[in-house]
Amino acid sequence: RGITNEVVRPLPAHAVSSPIVAGASLDGEGNPRLSLDPRLLVEAARSIRSAPARPVVRDTPRILVCDDSLTSRMLEQSILESAGYDVTTASSGEEALEKARLERFALFVVDVEMPGMTGFETVARMRADPALSAIPAVLVTSRAAPEDRRRGLEAGARAYIIKGEFAQNEFLDTVRRLMG
Repeated sequence: RGITNEVVRPLPAHAVSSPIVAGASLDGEGNPRLSLDPRLLVEAARSIRSAPARPVVRDTPRILVCDDSLTSRMLEQSILESAGYDVTTASSGEEALEKARLERFALFVVDVEMPGMTGFETVARMRADPALSAIPAVLVTSRAAPEDRRRGLEAGARAYIIKGEFAQNEFLDTVRRLMG
């Protein structure tokens, strides 16, 4: 250990600190440095190490957003995360099905027009899978024709949102309603 010229002074009364902090000093360049109480630091470390591990409880509803458009995926993810949901994304129906089988979700938000497997097919496969069949799905698409809406609902979607009429509040109301 080298000899130091630093003088440790107590923190001002109005400074909020942990009891572990013994005081503060200035280094050779005038920068403030906190000094810790070694005895209290060891006690704190022991109490953390001996505390029983608590299981991680995830109470935030998880939503899987599937859209081949990065812009749409990011927009929907941002809206849902701002509302407090935990969001996972997929860029294809195939990827969405893989993720849906590996993790537990409370809701699926699926685009219709995607290369490979369409949103209609993705939702129909989710409905056919006993492990996924009860999880509500929302189709979000630019297809506004009544026959497309009917096809989406026949595939098993519980809601059909048209991108050209997309309103953030209505989207979130639909999500809340479907998740109970």
